[in-house]
Amino acid sequence: MNKLSNIIFLGGGGHSLSCCDVLNQNKNFNLIGFIDANKNALLSESGYEWLGSDNNMQEAIEKYKNIFISIGHKKTANKRVFLYEKSKKISGGFPILKSNFSYISPTAFIEEGSLIMHGAVINEKVHISKNCIINSNSVIVYGVTIGNHVHIAPSATILGDLKIGDECFIGAGAIIREGVTIGKRTVIKAR
Repeated sequence: MNKLSNIIFLGGGGHSLSCCDVLNQNKNFNLIGFIDANKNALLSESGYEWLGSDNNMQEAIEKYKNIFISIGHKKTANKRVFLYEKSKKISGGFPILKSNFSYISPTAFIEEGSLIMHGAVINEKVHISKNCIINSNSVIVYGVTIGNHVHIAPSATILGDLKIGDECFIGAGAIIREGVTIGKRTVIKAR
């Protein structure tokens, strides 16, 4: 039996529950606990240990090495970007969390810290950059390039040969037509 790698979450709110579900379902990591300003955050209700606030982040990262940013894209990606950059300076490792109930083409390329949720479909020659969220039942068709810190919400459909800039948010159920370029920090509302 393989020994699981220990990991900590940065964030203990609602999005962390979804991250935890993927983590527990694929059994690649052992979640030690979480860093959050609120020690009674939702993840604590599931029995995970509160490891402190952002002030304790450096110590926890140095101890456990593997970290995952488990907060969603709230109005902007600023908090996710901040946590990623701060953690990177401490030398934290950012695994990719992929649901066993997703489909990822062997020609797709996914970078560190990204989350692929249940039911997501990622087709041929898709490039997903760092610290992205590809949420439940979203579909990304061929030849798409997704920038850093992007959140693709549930059931969004991203058609072929397009580019999505860094820190964008694509809302639930949105359909993005093929061949377009979406500029940095664009927010596309839910359909």
